[in-house]
Amino acid sequence: MFTRTKPYIEFSVQGGKRQRRTIDIDQFSIGSGEDADLRLQSSMIADRHLVIARSGDDWVVRVVGLNPVEVNGVPLAERDRTIGSDDDVNIAGLVSFRLVDPAAAPVKTDGKPERAAAVEPATAGGKSNAVTYLFSIVMLGSAVAAYLMFLHRPADTVADLTTISSATIDRVVDSLPDCITAASERVKAGAVRPDLPADSIYWALAKNTAAMGGDGDKVSSADLQRQVREWLVEGFVAEQQGDGSRASRAYQVVRTLVPDLQCRAHLLASSRYRIAAQSR
Repeated sequence: MFTRTKPYIEFSVQGGKRQRRTIDIDQFSIGSGEDADLRLQSSMIADRHLVIARSGDDWVVRVVGLNPVEVNGVPLAERDRTIGSDDDVNIAGLVSFRLVDPAAAPVKTDGKPERAAAVEPATAGGKSNAVTYLFSIVMLGSAVAAYLMFLHRPADTVADLTTISSATIDRVVDSLPDCITAASERVKAGAVRPDLPADSIYWALAKNTAAMGGDGDKVSSADLQRQVREWLVEGFVAEQQGDGSRASRAYQVVRTLVPDLQCRAHLLASSRYRIAAQSR
């Protein structure tokens, strides 16, 4: 029987009728795996995609699977986020929910996210009302959703260089001129080997920037930024479609375009390449 004194989630699958599930444990998982407390069978949902965990007097949503996860319509860049009863959480456009804890005071979520303690999968014995919600995802619909997500670019921050989102792509591409300037300083200091590939646009820009005292070739820089953005978006969309081979190829192109291991674009592409390669 539903008890209002216990915390619960009010959720809707693919815009359907809203339902409620009482949370009887301190960690409640949502995913496609058999051990998930709320199971969603979809290629876009990891076995344990998201965990709602109690952290002191607060509740934290912890993203374990790949994005997209949105809080109040904003793609979640950080892995952990304190949530309150007024926050709407959406997973890949497939399921939306809000957490209600009658015993807790509302929390503010516009500050720095709090880190939750390491969470372990909930055991089958800790579940109540073990209901499995199954649905299939049309691949074309997934592609459209991923593309629309890319068009929505909020001004959030990049928490790390392992999670990819439209905001992460924006920040990484915008940081390319700074990468080139930093590389040019290494060129001037003789810290870069002189036999760099002649066909490398990135290192040509770094050398040119060093020779021009920091101004560089802004037209060529803009062209490199355009190419890097296009290939990062290609990899991002491919990941949302579950196409690891296409995603890894796209990220490899980015690593070739930006061969500087100290640049954000290269670091992001490398981390996503490894993840995509594992899913091939």
